[in-house]
Amino acid sequence: MREIEAELAHLPQGRAPTQKDWQAISERIRDRLDERILMLQRTRDRLDGCIGCGCLSLQNCALYNPGDVAGDGGAGPRYLLGEDPPGGVARPSPLAGEGGPQAAGLRG
Repeated sequence: MREIEAELAHLPQGRAPTQKDWQAISERIRDRLDERILMLQRTRDRLDGCIGCGCLSLQNCALYNPGDVAGDGGAGPRYLLGEDPPGGVARPSPLAGEGGPQAAGLRG
């Protein structure tokens, strides 16, 4: 929300924003919004399985994240951020590449 507020602060004062003004904002934030959308979709699709968040509340967490080893990588859903479960299958991050999790507003 702070990013959007900062972008809206760039709108002109004393006149209604033009289509060009809105397009400029859209171009500046589009990639970050797309990354956040991908992360939310991935979370939705995997929330019933171990995502490496540290809660250890699901039966399969003991298999994928024994003793919360994922927490060694930092806070957050480590497996959704692209880290692999110990002895598990690689789970590519939707955020791999430009910007990574910080670009999507995620903090480790």
